Amino acid sequence: TVRTCELVPLNQGELEARVAGARSARGELLRALPAVLRALCHILIAQRQKLRTAQSTLAAHTATKVK
Repeated sequence: TVRTCELVPLNQGELEARVAGARSARGELLRALPAVLRALCHILIAQRQKLRTAQSTLAAHTATKVK
């Protein structure tokens, strides 16, 4: 999950810790971070689509059984 990978800050304290860490990070890490975040976003979007599809399928299946 997003919380366990700890890539995206989920509260103010985590955000402040990430900002402090970024300020002291090496250049190559900072250059790679946008690509890592972009990949994370793609993964999250794919998971969201998968959940929406499963939810739609379940709703359609339930509606068919009710009739």
